[in-house]
This record gives sequence, C-alpha cells and structure tokens, in this order.
Amino acid sequence: MATKKIKSIEGWREVLAKRVVPVKHTKVSRRAISHWYDVGLIDSDEKQDHKSRFLTYLEFYWVSIMVECRKLGYSINNLKKVKEKLHNSIPSDFMDEQIPMLEEAVLHMIKNRQSLYLELTSEGEAAIIDEKAYHYGSRVSFYTSNITIRLNSLFKERIKNIHLRTEFINYPKLSENDRIVLASLNDDDTQTITVTKKNNEVELIEIEEDIIVDKRIIDILNEEDYQTIEIKQHNGKISKIKRTVKHKPTKKV
Repeated sequence: MATKKIKSIEGWREVLAKRVVPVKHTKVSRRAISHWYDVGLIDSDEKQDHKSRFLTYLEFYWVSIMVECRKLGYSINNLKKVKEKLHNSIPSDFMDEQIPMLEEAVLHMIKNRQSLYLELTSEGEAAIIDEKAYHYGSRVSFYTSNITIRLNSLFKERIKNIHLRTEFINYPKLSENDRIVLASLNDDDTQTITVTKKNNEVELIEIEEDIIVDKRIIDILNEEDYQTIEIKQHNGKISKIKRTVKHKPTKKV
C-alpha cells in the first residue's frame, strides 16, 4: 500500500493503524507467530481469521523489533516486559492526549525526522532515547550491558511504503584529550582530574589516582612516562601509594 502525501498527525495515525500488512511479510514462521499471539506479545483481533491475519504498520514494526531481539537471544519473558513498556501510554508532544510510547516514537521519526534508539538491558528494561542521549551514554560508558536497536534504520528496512527521512546529528570524533579524560572518569582509582588550558587549547592534563599498595614500584614507574609518586609508610609497611600522571597533548601544527 503506497501512502499519499500526508501532513497531519491524525492522518499518520490513521495510516499506522490500518491492518494492511499480511502476517507472512514478517518472515516469521507461522508457529512462532501463533505462539506470540498466544502469549500476548501480539494483540489478537477476534474478527480476523487465523490463517489470513493482517497487521497494522505499528504491529508489524513491533514484530520487527521482536525479531531483532530474538536474534540476540532475548527471552519471551523479557519481550513481555519490553512490550509493556513500549505499549504503555504517555503524554504526546503532538496532541492533548496519551498514546503508546512506540507510536509516539514513530510519529517523531516521521514528522520531526528524529533519530531514535531502543536501549534494552538483559533484565528486560527498555527505553527509547534520542541521539544525544545515545552518544552521551556511549562516550561515558553509561551502559554496561545492553542491546541497542536503531529504530529509524529498522523502520526504513522493514516498512518500504512509508518514506522516512532522518536528520542525524554529526558528532565530531573524540580527540586524544577526550579519550584520556573519559577513560580516567571511568577508572575507579581516579581521584581528581585537572585540565589546564592556554590560548583556548589544552596544555596539560593531570590525573591523580590511588595505586594498589602491593604493586611493585618498578612496575608503577614503567606504566607512565611523566608521573609524580607519593608513598606513605606506617609501621614499616607501605600504607598508601598515590600518583599524579601528567599528559602533555601534542601541539597542533
């Protein structure tokens, strides 16, 4: 079904809610689809014949998300948790009412060209985030164990009849200074980070960190090129080792 040029939110909601996609287009076995209906992962329409079921675009999109999750080993129980989250109604930015979270996300992708990601944990927790939140989480290692699905790419790949344009944010690559600071932020041994700038350029990065006391001094000396090491002794034994590592960035030519 080719969609005409639609401008209103109401028009898009109407299109997304139409049952026009044959179940066979999911490329999921009939047995698996029937099981997903039985366990409530796909909402059943009593008016439809079992052998000639049709899905709405939103249902088809949800099935596509489940297929991706199953490829990555996601359990049925976890999918139920995700469905509950994504089908939960939230206040809409487009109208004065609440609509399911997944539908709201699709409307943002269509109308606002917004790039969105689905973050899933191994426990079945789910969140739809924008590109800024996604890149921030990637940079600071906020997510320790998760599955990420790029919702826009999946939509384009699976639903050809709805033209979807997305404006992705062009994030600059991390510089060597960025990598040094971010790596230190995520190190439990780091105590303080001091960045000195001159003429709007980073001149020196100093990182103060605690060292394991049973570590050999020779090994500590060999770990860094520029460092100040402070050793405290108590009752004849080393009680604390602290060092300040200095990084001097390469000057731009």
